[in-house]
Amino acid sequence: MTTEHSAPGGGPPGAGPPGDVDTAGLPRKGRHSGTAPRRSRRALMGVVATATLFSAAGVGAGMWIKSPAQRAADAAAPEESVLTRPVEKRVLTSDVVTRGRVVAGQTVTIAPQAGPGAEGGAPVVSRLPKKAGEAIRPGEVLVEISGRPVFALEGRVPAYRDLKPGARGQDVRQLQTALRKLGFATGSDERDVFGAGTKKALRDFYASIGYEPSPATDDDGAAAEAAAATALTASRAVEDAQTALSDAYYALGKIPEGTDRTEAANAVKAARRTLERAIDDRRTARAALAEARAADGPKLPASEVVYLNGFPARVDSVGARVGSPVGDSVMTVSAGALVVHAYVNALQVKLLKDGRPAEIYAELDRKKTAARLVSVATTPTTARRDEGGEEQQQQQPAGGEGYLVVLHPGTPLAANLSGQDVRVTVQAASTGAAELVVPVTAVTAGRQGTLHVTVVAPEGRQRRVGVRELAGGGGYVAVAPLEAGALNPGDQVVTGVTTREPAAGSGTPEGEVNPS
Repeated sequence: MTTEHSAPGGGPPGAGPPGDVDTAGLPRKGRHSGTAPRRSRRALMGVVATATLFSAAGVGAGMWIKSPAQRAADAAAPEESVLTRPVEKRVLTSDVVTRGRVVAGQTVTIAPQAGPGAEGGAPVVSRLPKKAGEAIRPGEVLVEISGRPVFALEGRVPAYRDLKPGARGQDVRQLQTALRKLGFATGSDERDVFGAGTKKALRDFYASIGYEPSPATDDDGAAAEAAAATALTASRAVEDAQTALSDAYYALGKIPEGTDRTEAANAVKAARRTLERAIDDRRTARAALAEARAADGPKLPASEVVYLNGFPARVDSVGARVGSPVGDSVMTVSAGALVVHAYVNALQVKLLKDGRPAEIYAELDRKKTAARLVSVATTPTTARRDEGGEEQQQQQPAGGEGYLVVLHPGTPLAANLSGQDVRVTVQAASTGAAELVVPVTAVTAGRQGTLHVTVVAPEGRQRRVGVRELAGGGGYVAVAPLEAGALNPGDQVVTGVTTREPAAGSGTPEGEVNPS
């Protein structure tokens, strides 16, 4: 008879001991103890991987499989939305903005063409009493060339000829006026006539600055002396002729009555003719003397004077040293109020007219100055700098860019701005009074040339308003509605249209729900 025993550890009958214990119920030695739990984890991981795979497949299917409504929405054009801007009421201006340079009203380069120096040598700079940056007063010596002065006087007519006694013209009048302002009276000389009074005034002026004036003649007065001698001889000849005539009359009177007096009478006639000729000769000699004396005296060489528009003037630069030969530029001076020179292109110049208001902005002192456009060139030029940094003008071929415009500031510019670059804004056009202003893109033209803007009400309703343009500038136009009150400040007008895309990642147009 067979007897069945229970397996240790509670196993079913006939079963051996568990894999981790021996028959005595003790753990087996030399074998792993976690085999069953590892198998369980592996199974669990397999389940998770399978679930993940199916989830990914579901997501992919959801991305590729869409409802008919969603497909139709995706195929439709994006929704449009209008862009609007408010109507403004303001003065509309059209401006031309460019860069300019502050310059004096007059700039003069001094390059005297003096005669030969000492002993016939080349003219040299013999004295430089003025330095760059110094002020200049009327009558002051600016430079000395080979011992001769070059001084400044007030005037607008440039020195284009030597002024000598007897000269006439507006340049003579200018010299007389400048001398009188310095305190040297010109006597009874007529205006425009270089007479004895002007000679004295000029001689006294030269003495005041420490120089002898240049003689008007090259003979050192010899011609005048000779004329004086001739006149004296002629006067004495008249006296002698008068005496001879008196003697002839006396001799005639001594002849008794009834005696032949023919010879004595002829002697009287001859003496009378001699006197008449002597008087004519004296008249001629005196005229020649007057002419010689008029021509004699001091002269004002054109090379010794620089006329400046106003004072005080300034020395801008000195381009020579004492002892150096006279070159193209010994000194550069400027005078008069500071103005601004600017250059505009061929399109901008068509918008500008004399008298337009402007603004000068100096970055150096961050100051704005009201100005006025006083000159617009009709011929293109360019501003270039010479070796001394001074602005010069050069004619350009027709059609080139660069038209010089000149602006006068309403208030004097500071002296430290001379030579500085500034920003120039010229008002090319203005509505004058405040008008309704809209962006230029808000105005639409109809088939027959009519203009209108589209006004958008707060609830989104749109209406067209007929308008007419008044002026334009800076991307805006001033308009007036054809119907009074149809357009008002603050109204929103359409300036363009944009598209509104669906929300990113939604896969549906805005406002539509994707069915699940």
